Parts: sequence; structure tokens; C-alpha cells
Amino acid sequence: MSLPRRHVADYFYPELTAIAVAPRGGVCSSEVTGFPDRQVQQAVFDGENDDPGLLANARATCTACPALAACRQFAEVSLDETTFLAGTTAEERSRAARRAPRTQHRRAVVERMRKAGVTIPDITFYTGYPTRSIEADLARSERDKTARIA
Repeated sequence: MSLPRRHVADYFYPELTAIAVAPRGGVCSSEVTGFPDRQVQQAVFDGENDDPGLLANARATCTACPALAACRQFAEVSLDETTFLAGTTAEERSRAARRAPRTQHRRAVVERMRKAGVTIPDITFYTGYPTRSIEADLARSERDKTARIA
């Protein structure tokens, strides 16, 4: 007697699921105001409806949620490429993940140039980075130093 054949996806399911456990107790798991009905709400959080007004309602829901920090952490490590998590769409999370290495590189360049005594206008001129980004990077670097000292 032979065993029943399993679908190929069944073998890969453990590898395809999220690394972390989805947070419980989120506001999005109950009925929320700002959506016409429960099905529309579910479609927005499942990533099936990208209406800007409904996404704004979903972001407002996430902002007020007590599980936001856990959800944000889950969204960072999750392999989910479709749902609305922690106030962000899958496309926004994907864009942020692609941008992260460039941001780390920019911060390192700005910090090295500043340590060498280069002024902010000169950093902007030589690197082409926006002044606001440079100022934010330097402020973040200063906060990080202060936090390490404390």
C-alpha cells in the first residue's frame, strides 16, 4: 500500500511560513470603525484592497493598536509579501528593505566625513545627499552615542 501523495507546497510549508509568531490581541482582529463592513476590512488587511482612504483607516487603526510594536517586529522578520502589517503595505516594507543598505552606507559616509571635519554644506556638495538626510543622520548618530554612554 502506498502513502497518499502530498502536494509539493506541503513539504515546503515550514520554510515558507514566517520566522516569528504573529502577535495576538491586535485591534485589526476585531471589527473596526472606518470600514463599510467586516469583509472590506478583512480585504484591506489581507492586502487585497489598496483604496487610499481605506488604507488611511487601516493605518489609523494600527497607530492606536496596543500590539503595534510586536506587529512591527513580526512584519520585519515575516516572509509575508501580501498583507497589511504594522501600518505598512507589503510594497512599502519591500521598498524599505531594499533601501536599508543604502541608508546604512549613507550614514557611515556622513559620519566619517563629519569626523574628518567636513561641514554639512560640503557633505551635501560632495555626496549629493540631501541636507535634511545628513542632518537627520548626524542627529541620530548623536542620540546613539548618548544612549551608549547612559
